[in-house]
Amino acid sequence: MDGGSQFDPTELSACEKGQPRVSGEPCPWIANELCYSTKEEACACVCPPGTGSICMSGFPSDFDPVEVSCF
Repeated sequence: MDGGSQFDPTELSACEKGQPRVSGEPCPWIANELCYSTKEEACACVCPPGTGSICMSGFPSDFDPVEVSCF
């Protein structure tokens, strides 16, 4: 990524659906009501490859899952 860009053009792997949220279990990233270990995993499932879409989220939190969405 160059110094003038705010977007990371990361190549995403194939989507592996996340797990439903379970009380007391870690859920750092959430998309379409499913939990993912990493933002990249969530992005791979909510942003179809080859569509030019952008995966967006808030900042990581120690307490609540961060919502990941596609624009």
